[in-house]
Amino acid sequence: MALGVAGADILSRIIDGIAAAKPAEALAVIDEIVMRGHDLRNFCRDLLAHLRDLLVTKVSGSEELLESAVCDPQELKRQAALFSESDLVRFFHSLAETETKLRTAAHPRYQLEIGVVKLMEMRHVESIRDILERLSTLEAGLTGENISSQTKAPAGSGGGPASSSGRRSSSETSSGSRAAGSSFAGTAAQPALEKPPETKQDIVAAETSLNTEVPADNQRTLSPASSDIEQLKTILERKRKMFLVTVLEAARQTALQDNELYIEFAPDARHFRDTLTKTENIKILRDACQELIGKETGVRIVVKDSEAETAPSTKEDDGRMEKQRLREAAENSPIVQQMLKTFRGEIVDVRRIDGER
Repeated sequence: MALGVAGADILSRIIDGIAAAKPAEALAVIDEIVMRGHDLRNFCRDLLAHLRDLLVTKVSGSEELLESAVCDPQELKRQAALFSESDLVRFFHSLAETETKLRTAAHPRYQLEIGVVKLMEMRHVESIRDILERLSTLEAGLTGENISSQTKAPAGSGGGPASSSGRRSSSETSSGSRAAGSSFAGTAAQPALEKPPETKQDIVAAETSLNTEVPADNQRTLSPASSDIEQLKTILERKRKMFLVTVLEAARQTALQDNELYIEFAPDARHFRDTLTKTENIKILRDACQELIGKETGVRIVVKDSEAETAPSTKEDDGRMEKQRLREAAENSPIVQQMLKTFRGEIVDVRRIDGER
């Protein structure tokens, strides 16, 4: 090796060490290079070029592409046969990373030694294709054992004690060797063989009991209105609007009547009302109601205090309730909702026009 160019002998020794998974030989070559005072980065580049030559030899074999090769063609073919194409590609990328780290390494020798030993460890990595082939083979074997066990079990179960003992005495060794493989298939087939066949009447009765049985904590009588609300929740769940389902469940009263969805909240759940009055949520509720009943539906959302309703209302309370009703009517109006969406506006104040009831 002169002028920083690794000779054929050095490259052959380190390649043979990698192929034989003998780190001691490869580390001895690196020690020899260090003792001679050669630059380790130059050696790493020479080894990269040699890996490229091995890959070209394996995939092409064209001598025109190997004019700068250090080793002769026969030696290149011998070394290329030691590795697969995937091995050579992985070696090249890993060694290129090592060469890059050598630029800033505090101890270049250590970095190169670790990089070369890493190439040997990479040979133990199996390709994804090999793993998939092994899994397919294993799956096919297990499927074959299951089919064989299911077809042979009825014939074996009908035999008498004498025939069973005869088979056991004549094939003691072979049955012992198959015990581990057939135990899984036998276990998988056992429930299907032990379960008696069900008649059509049994299946119908089972389906009827499943449809009629309801857990005790969920048993309740559904009125038509509540049934519509449950269907509405189902539609929202299908649309993955789980938050709206939660809000509807938090409402004190919910009803779908006269083409209107009525939602009532207690005062302490006012924040749910504020959430539902958003334009996008109103649109989702209206679309869900239209899908349920096939008609355009309005949405009315109110907040009521049942305790305050029993007490006499004052003039201020009447004014506040009137203001609230007007605001709710405006917010639930399709025309107002469309204008708010088009002009990106918001309702600031609501007043009754003189003469309007």
